[in-house]
Amino acid sequence: MRDPSCNLFKDLEGEKFLRMKNTIINLILATDMKHHFKMQSKMRSMSNEKKAEEVKGGSSGRQQVEMEILIHSADLANQGLVWSISSVWADRVCDEFQAQAESETKLGLPVAPFMRGLEKPTGRAKLQMSFIDAILVPWWDLVRTVMSSKLVEKICENLGKNRKRYSEVKDDKTALSKLKF
Repeated sequence: MRDPSCNLFKDLEGEKFLRMKNTIINLILATDMKHHFKMQSKMRSMSNEKKAEEVKGGSSGRQQVEMEILIHSADLANQGLVWSISSVWADRVCDEFQAQAESETKLGLPVAPFMRGLEKPTGRAKLQMSFIDAILVPWWDLVRTVMSSKLVEKICENLGKNRKRYSEVKDDKTALSKLKF
C-alpha cells in the first residue's frame, strides 16, 4: 500500500477505508478455528430467523457475519471435495501437524493428542474421521439450512463418501491418497 500503483484502496478515504480494512481483517480472522463454535452459534441463530437481529455483532452487522461464514466455509471445504483432491489436502494437513508435533517434541513442549500417530495411514484416517464427524458434518448441515445450493449439497455428499473411505482404512500399508474406491 506504500506503492500507489499497488494500492487497491487508494480511492477509499477516511471512514470507507477503515470499514474496508476492518472487514478484511475480520474475514481473515474468521478462518481461525478458535472462532468456529461462535460462528456456528451465529449461523444457528440465522437459520432460526427469529433471532436475525441478535446476530448483528459489531458495526458491520449481519452482512459481515454472512461474509465470515462464507470465508470460514471455504476454509472448511477441502474434505467436501472429491476424493482425488480432498485426500491430497488431508495428507498435506497431516504432514504439517506431524512436523509441528516433531518440533514440539524436540523443544520439550506438549504435543496435542490429535497430532500423534500421523505417520501411519490409520492415524491419519482416524484424525480425518474425527474432524468430519465433530466439526465438518455439523457445520455443513447448518450451512445447508442457511444457504442451500447444489454446491453445498455436493459438499455434504462428498463428506459422507470421504468419511466412508477413511473408515475402510484397516492397516498402515497404503497411503490415503493412493486409495481408490
